[in-house]
Amino acid sequence: MTQPAVYFTLDAPFVSVIGLYSNVLEGPGVISSQGGHYPIVDDQLTFLKSELQRIKPDHDAGKRALIIALHHPPLSADAKHAGSDGAEKDIDNACQQAGVWPDLILSGHAHLYQRFTRRVAGKEIPYIVAGSGGFAATQPQTALGNAPITVGDHTLEINPLVDFGYLIVSTDGHTLTVSFRAPSGSGVQELDSVTVDIQKGKITSSGSKGGGKAPGGKPPAGKPPKAPKPPKKKPGGKTPHAGKPHAGHKPAAPKAGKRGRK
Repeated sequence: MTQPAVYFTLDAPFVSVIGLYSNVLEGPGVISSQGGHYPIVDDQLTFLKSELQRIKPDHDAGKRALIIALHHPPLSADAKHAGSDGAEKDIDNACQQAGVWPDLILSGHAHLYQRFTRRVAGKEIPYIVAGSGGFAATQPQTALGNAPITVGDHTLEINPLVDFGYLIVSTDGHTLTVSFRAPSGSGVQELDSVTVDIQKGKITSSGSKGGGKAPGGKPPAGKPPKAPKPPKKKPGGKTPHAGKPHAGHKPAAPKAGKRGRK
């Protein structure tokens, strides 16, 4: 709401965030006319291609991360808020023409947390849906099974998390890390994270314990870790191994894109 237009670019020291406007139609979530099927102009696609070309040199040199954000998720396993394949195709076409792909696709709409990995153009791109900041969470599709689940070029890496929470995105221009954190009775816990090497276009680390536990056994923020208990010995002296905001959206006509600088 504080950006200069409904679609924009925010340039920070080590990252550029291209924000796209997909609320022209509430159902599918579109950013273009998509071959004349929707009654909107394609100015936003022209803006997207231009911004990708502008950012490409710094991104390819490993100096700047690139994030594309939009309300409707291109990929989603939510029972009520499915993915928008039209937006995915538009973004793909723009990236192919510009010769650069984002390090992260960030979206909301579905009121839970989901993380996919899409393998395209030799890159591993996290597609993250983080819509659980303050509205009643919706359930994932009941027939999903247990993650990881791969369909085509994308993989649902973890079972969707139906928890209230928020993201912290950090980057130094060389790597980009996304951490999903949720409040708990003992403070704040990290429920999932992923790190991308920007120049290589590869995911270097990721992890999730889910169920209120932090990846890697990390303690909740603000509390010191407890000292580990000594292992119990079995008879014979052997030591056992250690155990293992959607309502209320109103469509509006897109305005011309501008770049916001921070």
